[in-house]
Amino acid sequence: MQKSIFFSLTALLMAAFLSQSCKPEEPVGEEEITTVQLVFNGSETFTWKDGATPDSIIISPNTTYSVAARFLNENVSPAEDITAEILAESDEHLICFDVLGSANLAITRTDTDG
Repeated sequence: MQKSIFFSLTALLMAAFLSQSCKPEEPVGEEEITTVQLVFNGSETFTWKDGATPDSIIISPNTTYSVAARFLNENVSPAEDITAEILAESDEHLICFDVLGSANLAITRTDTDG
């Protein structure tokens, strides 16, 4: 009788462990970025949606621009602005600019993480 109770308890504990260990883990703290906006000099905004080819941005020569990036998750309603979260995790994110052609362009990083 004791062997069957021990065997039943062991089988029950193994079943409970296996049922819990087979569940996929959900990602923790990963943000979903569906839209990126670049705001030039606080006014003109260029927007790219996930999967779309970004439009070219034409800038004027001999002009200094201040550009701010904004990140959105538009898969939820209302859309979630996740820019603050991206900034808080700045060691995990990097914004890169690609300059086409032979433009004489200088890009200066203004963040504080080096």
